[in-house]
Order: sequence, then C-alpha cells, then structure tokens
Amino acid sequence: MYDVSLKRKWDAYSLRQTIIIEKEKVAKAEKELEEFKEEAKIEKETNEQKILAAVKNLIQDPDFSNERIANTIEVSVDFVEKVRKSLISNID
Repeated sequence: MYDVSLKRKWDAYSLRQTIIIEKEKVAKAEKELEEFKEEAKIEKETNEQKILAAVKNLIQDPDFSNERIANTIEVSVDFVEKVRKSLISNID
C-alpha cells in the first residue's frame, strides 16, 4: 500500500492541477464573453445606424406619415418625430 503521506501529496498535487486547469477555462470563457459582448455592441450600433438611415430616407418621401414610417420600420412614432425634428433643425 501507499504511504499515507505520499498519497496526500499526490492528492494535493492533483487538486492544485485541477484548480489551475479550471482557472484557465474560466479565463478563456471570460475572454470569449467579452469578445461576444463587443461584437454584439458593434452589431447593435450598426443596426441603429441602419434604422436611422431608413427613417431619414422615408421622411424625405411626402407620402409617408410618421405613423406609416414607424410601422414600416418597426420603431416608435416618437422616434420618427425626433428624427424629423432633428432634420428640420439641421436645415435651419
């Protein structure tokens, strides 16, 4: 049989190695999460820019009311009104 102290040393070593491996896994997962968050942020900003551009384009068409634009692009009427006001204030 193994010497009890030798077994304890191996058990402690094994536990330390397991902790190191698990810490590396956690660090990798945290890094991947941060990368995913950054990609999601960029995608959200891109989508917001596309929505804003679409609203601006439709505002130029006199056949589109604020309500119709909001329904078409699936945004709030308030958002369309704010964009319209900002375009008007930029013209002045």
